Amino acid sequence: MKVLKFLDDNLEKVIISITIVIMGILMMLQIIMRSLGSSITWAEEFCRYMFICGCCLGVSYSTKRGNHLKLDIIPTFVPALRLPFEIFADVAMLIAMILMCRAGFPILLKIKSTAQVSPSLRLPMWIIYIPFLAGCVGTVFRLIQKWVLRIIRKDISGKKAKAKEPVDIEEVIV
Repeated sequence: MKVLKFLDDNLEKVIISITIVIMGILMMLQIIMRSLGSSITWAEEFCRYMFICGCCLGVSYSTKRGNHLKLDIIPTFVPALRLPFEIFADVAMLIAMILMCRAGFPILLKIKSTAQVSPSLRLPMWIIYIPFLAGCVGTVFRLIQKWVLRIIRKDISGKKAKAKEPVDIEEVIV
């Protein structure tokens, strides 16, 4: 269960961090190689794919942290409308992510059937679409997780409970 807790807390963060570090090292190596008169032909393409991976998983991570893009000017000035706006935003995002999963999976299968490969890395193109679907599925999971935990904590309003013990994800899973 400690593994599940670790994955719940850190999965997206670790993957995004790894992609950023790999991109930084590879771009620095590319700069050094170019100054020496040579270059790594696949570095730019690889960094682009790492960037796509980080961005797609970043949507799930920002949803988990409650930092996804939203307009909050009305709830800021009218606090009573904060919960309805939050529910609306989460439902809209959930619907959008489910629609993207429904559209994205057939596209992935179609690209896989074409056997298309990337120009420099010769990587099958369908692999590049996996982070997109992982980000959408992760966002759906994080939105559902958010509301399940809030219901379990009886904290629908979003205000932190004062004297309640926090619900551990292991208790919810078991």
